[in-house]
Amino acid sequence: MTGIAIIGAGVAGATAAASLQRDGYQVTVFDKSRGSGGRISSRQTLAGTVDHGTPYFELTRPETALFVQPALAAGALQWWQPRMVQSGPAGAVLREEVKKVLVGYPAMSSFTRFLLQQVDLVPQARITSAVRTVDGWTLQSEEGQLYSGFDQLIITTPPQQALPLLQESPVLQHQVWPAAMECSWVAVVQSDQGTAVPFEVALFETGTLCRAVRHDAKPGRSCGTVWQLQASPAWSQQYQELPKETVASVLVEAARVAALEIPDQHQAWAHRWLYGFTARSLDLPFLFDAAAGLGVCGDWLLGRTVEDAIHSALQLAATLKEQK
Repeated sequence: MTGIAIIGAGVAGATAAASLQRDGYQVTVFDKSRGSGGRISSRQTLAGTVDHGTPYFELTRPETALFVQPALAAGALQWWQPRMVQSGPAGAVLREEVKKVLVGYPAMSSFTRFLLQQVDLVPQARITSAVRTVDGWTLQSEEGQLYSGFDQLIITTPPQQALPLLQESPVLQHQVWPAAMECSWVAVVQSDQGTAVPFEVALFETGTLCRAVRHDAKPGRSCGTVWQLQASPAWSQQYQELPKETVASVLVEAARVAALEIPDQHQAWAHRWLYGFTARSLDLPFLFDAAAGLGVCGDWLLGRTVEDAIHSALQLAATLKEQK
């Protein structure tokens, strides 16, 4: 049985792990957080669990649609059909449509938890070093803990975090170097007061915000009125060092200007995804150095969506299986 280490328990890491584990590989996943999810993570609040990363995702590829079927059948994913509007100045509706999208149930991170349920997950382990010897890969965490004996290593972190872990493969380092991800600010606004806007998702082409989502309208959410406000990539990058409290206030005010009916009585907090938005992708599904037994996958290689992450991981997993 081949031992494979995967760094990162987001969508790409969880997908690769599930695909390989189902085919008999012994997989261990490491993540710096307490759980899984990456940018589809959820946060526990006094009002309930709230998604503060990617709010939903779409499917366009047959292989990714097939891959998520077990999660759908188990109820870890559910379809959602939100009313989406393209919002203009002062909340003017420029376009309106209903889309069929997928959400984790009862939280976005339920999807990765489902994928990893049969996989060995090592949480709160920030891997800072990866060394290849004749005995395989040895990983070292920030706390100095060593993990060894892996035949293959898969890295699913953002490119800036992947580079230091690719010391054993200058070829992969050179390939990853041009890729970049940038900051993305998100604010979550919670209130016990209701709201009556005639849509669940608002998209913005200009201004401070790029998207606003009625989190409480998603299946299985019971946490009062909750808006998830996502700042535009340009605004996030320009103001990435602002205090979280300031960001929350600015995004709430931007939402009010856009006529999103933010209740007067509310609580708001912000989260900065330091690597939340793909600025430069590689237009490649994955990277693999067969001689080193080292692979890289993630949404940023192809684009910036959850489906890109799934597709990238499945393609790399298929390549590893061919090496067996």
